[in-house]
Amino acid sequence: MFRQWNRAVQDYSDSQFTFISDKLPAFMGIASYFEPFMETDYAFGMWNVGLERQLGFSVEYPVVKQSKDYRAPSWSWASLDGPVLYTYLLSGENPKTFMHIQFEEDGANYIYKES
Repeated sequence: MFRQWNRAVQDYSDSQFTFISDKLPAFMGIASYFEPFMETDYAFGMWNVGLERQLGFSVEYPVVKQSKDYRAPSWSWASLDGPVLYTYLLSGENPKTFMHIQFEEDGANYIYKES
């Protein structure tokens, strides 16, 4: 399911918005579709489980820039104004994994949890 999610992120990250601040709130609709399959928490365009795969995106420099207004943490694709690419989707290889990733909430917006 993470391959489909990352493919959706790739496609969506290249979308144009009248107001760039709408980027992450609009993506919540896509996240709500995936939520029953993911069975984990969502924040800033990424899921708690499988975070190591989601952090493995790349961008074209200098085309993609960090958003001028805070929208998401710098480690999230959602903080960027432009398309992202998950190269492992093209190569068929699995991304490297990490020994430990800790995901903590800090009270920020755009956290989706099933009520």
